[in-house]
Amino acid sequence: MASFFGLYLGYCMLKKFWLLFLIISAVAASAPASALVLNLPDISEMPSLFDFGDENKPVSSSSFIYDEDTGRWSTYCSADGLLLSTDGSGKFLFESEMGYFSFTLKEIGRYEKLFSPGPGRLAVSGNEIRSFNNGFSEWYINSDEGIEHGMDVLHSPPGTGELVAGFDIAGDFIPSLSADGQSICFSDKNGPVFSYGGICATDAEGRVLNSWFGFSGDAIYWEIDDAGAVYPVAIDPIFGKVEKLQSSDYIAAGDKFGYSVSISGDYSIVGAYGNDAAGSGAGAAYIFQKDSGGADNWGLVQRLNSKEYIAVGDNFGISVSLNGDYAIVGAYDNDTAGSGAGAAYIFQKDSGGADNWGLVQRLNSTEYIAAGDEFGHSVSVSGDYAIVGAHLNKTAGGGNVAGAAYIFQKDSGGADNWGLVKRLNSTEYIAAGDEFGHSVSVSGDYAIVGAKLNKTAGGGNVAGAAYIFQKDSGGADNWGLVKRLNSTEYIAAGDYFGYSVSISGDYAIVGAYDNDTAGSGAGAVYIFQKDSGGADNWGLIQRFNSTEYIAAGDYFGASVSISGDSAIVGALGNDAAGSYAGAAYIFQKDSGGADNWGLVKKFQSTEYIAYWDEFGNSVSISGDSAIVGAPGNDTVGGAGSDSGAAYIFGTSQLPSFTSVYTLTAIRITGTDFAPGVQVKIVNDAGAEIAATGETLTGTTQIDCTLDLNGAAAGLWDIVITNADGGMVTFADAYRVGAFPAPAASTSGGGGSNTDTGVGSSNNLKAGDTASFGFEGKGAVNELSVKVNEDTPNLMVTVKKQSYLPSSIANAPDTDVYEYEEVKTYHAGESDVSGGVFEFKVTKSWLSDKGYTLGDVVMLHYKDGVWAALPTVFVKEQGGYYYYSAETPSFSWFAIGIEEGATVIPEAEAEKTQAPAATEILTPVATTLSVQTEAPVPVAENQSSLLMPVILGIVVILLIIIGARLWQRRQKSKYPEWWDKKL
Repeated sequence: MASFFGLYLGYCMLKKFWLLFLIISAVAASAPASALVLNLPDISEMPSLFDFGDENKPVSSSSFIYDEDTGRWSTYCSADGLLLSTDGSGKFLFESEMGYFSFTLKEIGRYEKLFSPGPGRLAVSGNEIRSFNNGFSEWYINSDEGIEHGMDVLHSPPGTGELVAGFDIAGDFIPSLSADGQSICFSDKNGPVFSYGGICATDAEGRVLNSWFGFSGDAIYWEIDDAGAVYPVAIDPIFGKVEKLQSSDYIAAGDKFGYSVSISGDYSIVGAYGNDAAGSGAGAAYIFQKDSGGADNWGLVQRLNSKEYIAVGDNFGISVSLNGDYAIVGAYDNDTAGSGAGAAYIFQKDSGGADNWGLVQRLNSTEYIAAGDEFGHSVSVSGDYAIVGAHLNKTAGGGNVAGAAYIFQKDSGGADNWGLVKRLNSTEYIAAGDEFGHSVSVSGDYAIVGAKLNKTAGGGNVAGAAYIFQKDSGGADNWGLVKRLNSTEYIAAGDYFGYSVSISGDYAIVGAYDNDTAGSGAGAVYIFQKDSGGADNWGLIQRFNSTEYIAAGDYFGASVSISGDSAIVGALGNDAAGSYAGAAYIFQKDSGGADNWGLVKKFQSTEYIAYWDEFGNSVSISGDSAIVGAPGNDTVGGAGSDSGAAYIFGTSQLPSFTSVYTLTAIRITGTDFAPGVQVKIVNDAGAEIAATGETLTGTTQIDCTLDLNGAAAGLWDIVITNADGGMVTFADAYRVGAFPAPAASTSGGGGSNTDTGVGSSNNLKAGDTASFGFEGKGAVNELSVKVNEDTPNLMVTVKKQSYLPSSIANAPDTDVYEYEEVKTYHAGESDVSGGVFEFKVTKSWLSDKGYTLGDVVMLHYKDGVWAALPTVFVKEQGGYYYYSAETPSFSWFAIGIEEGATVIPEAEAEKTQAPAATEILTPVATTLSVQTEAPVPVAENQSSLLMPVILGIVVILLIIIGARLWQRRQKSKYPEWWDKKL
């Protein structure tokens, strides 16, 4: 009965509203089978086209998070207590409990010609946010050091003078510029609150460019001397707080706190040999721990100044070293073993209680120490070994000062006992007057000892030397001499080579603080590497003595430290911040090239260094942290007090420039996407940019790539079309910023691409071919590039490389003459039909390797594969063979060997007597590696309702049709009853 009533009701509705149902049915029937529905959020009000799907949501507390209610991206930096946020308008807001300030990029270029770029396109990845404009990108990174602010500039702007970027500033704080232009201090009524400094600009070769801050009205300017720079250029200042260890709680006048320092992991130790807590000149040392007293705060956790082991005049703290759970402190004037004999003390974490650094060993025995030795003048500890220098020991001097060093091992002579296992005092390598042991360092199975007054390289005059010893050399557990560093190749009279030393893994560093290469008393530093120049040989691989960063009187190399791929050097006489204010410099391996140790940071700001501080008298580095001592600092004790200070800095490697993102990857989700789908963007002027690489995931997701270089500034629509013509438009989805196109010359105001071949061409039409010459830049002489689309500006760089980046896991399985990195700017891969190289190879290289002119090929790297390109012999000229090779795209190339693979035309074969090729060879993959891609930011959407509606209408129509048929059947069976009922 209920079914009958439902059918009866359906019939009545059809009778009353037949016209409405007819219209709905017609609309449903006319819709294409793959009709598109796109319910994307209204991102015209969002700071970015990008959003993260739930599976890609940032989870780290330092990551940027998007707030849909406010339309802002934000991140909190615990290092300096700043909340950074932006809404995509170009303004970046910094908020703290004490107030706020903001930065907005105002202009970029050179002072004679500055450009206002407007807001860029935002992209977020974890703790980094980037704003992309054509030709450069501005970025912020929430790091452990603080909030880093930087920019990657692709090409040299037109004009002359310095490279300049200006930022409008506003907020509650008053900015002030340091005297040296290296930092800006933001202060409130109570004094300094935040610093903005550490500006560092590097070019594509890793060379550090002179850079500084400037003020003009309400704007801060970065100013970079890019004369001779190889573009692209990366610029990187940082917001943050300098961690100063200089409280009157533990420092007093005359302490010389910071005379010695050491850092290892989350702990650091500072010596104050003039401290009087245990008696006049007794000395002290202090251990600090990271995160003690607050996140990223280095809080004092232990004072080592007990009368239990320190006495008047000991100068305890003259030297310190820390590694893992052990610390060692030298007291070179201790009298236990005789007047001025000296002593050293080993402390262990958790000895005497949790987190307590208790004394576990006194090294002061007359068995190895005598009056006047000054044992403990230098100390070092690493793992189960410690080394102590006694630079005035007379054993090898025949009654005169010569020096010695002693190695101790944990558990030697009993559990937890640090027993003497080696005396380094042989006349085989020590002579009267050497002061062997003035500096010492130990790491793993190697130790290094400096002898600052050795005369070997000085022709009878003081020059200096250093010696490397290896465990098990000359016998089990013996520490034998394996290398003397005393060559006149790098040491001269008066250098004081060996004044400071440090060793870590396969690298050793030695300071010669009075070297005159860069000026009288300028100083120099040298890095040696194990196995350089032969197995087990410690060969010189780097000299730091450039006038680019060293000047007369700097005493650069007065202190050195090396750890892993980073090294730090102190220059206590540097006067950038005032006479004898001092400075420190950080160098990193592979900066500026494979195995090159390039300068990456300078510490010399008046924000924390002053006249006669002797900042850099001591230095130490470990992982991402460095500590620098300034024993002459007077902050606590007052003028002339020498109370001292120490400073801890973050040393994480600067973000290195690889490329400007010329292509933007996007992901769109919706429903009913079909194979053959096409994506493009269109602006109000009718300009269109078609996407490439549209890839479908089911029918609900499109991944594709858009090339926005040269796109007009403003909002663009996204248009999506299925193969059958079904189309949907998403209005104002893209916001594109503007940046001036590069001038025809890429040299700008002195910044150039001196070691990289650069070519540029303007106003190319579809089908045009642009040829660029690179003679003298490497093996590639010429590159011709054909464009598919109208291209207003095209720039090509060909960079000769002797090594591959770490991003390429596999090298080609062949001898390689030269690697080439080729990039195109302002044109995407779809806009360029590849190109043709002309390159040359020296005849001597081929003959030395046993190859012929017909064995040369150019290999192309793409998607993890090295493939041989069709390579044709062109000519023989002078000492070179010339070839051409055609490539479908650009990335990394290698000029290598595949025997018999070169195509030699018959005419050239007759000239060279080489066999002619009859066909072009098919490219063959030589190696393959699987690479994964990073998650692509997603523009999310809501589910579509159209298909359920259509399905509902179809169901209703079926019910109606069924009711109508049932009506006819009943009427035919019971006509009289049916007519009466209705």
